[in-house]
Amino acid sequence: MRRLLFALLNCSLITALVTLGAATLNLLYLMFSSDTEVASKTGMFGAVSFESVKNADGSLSVQAGLESWTPLIVVWVILTLGLFASFLTYRWLKGYKARLIEASKRG
Repeated sequence: MRRLLFALLNCSLITALVTLGAATLNLLYLMFSSDTEVASKTGMFGAVSFESVKNADGSLSVQAGLESWTPLIVVWVILTLGLFASFLTYRWLKGYKARLIEASKRG
């Protein structure tokens, strides 16, 4: 049981890094994919946003950040469950293989 909890913790940490990395890359994509000087975009299911506004003096004001944590949490939970399910499947198949090898040696 302790191994499963440790594996779940590892899966959750790995997927947290992947989720935050994906949000960062998505934000960078939103920043550099704008065709015009004035843009307002959201990405990653509305989790990150980018907005640029042209001021009266001709300069640009830029804002970027998180709009909502909910999409990030949903993505993180789905990825964690998927990775943990693959870990459990791998562990079961590894044990099944060992049992088949043991059975073939016996008889």
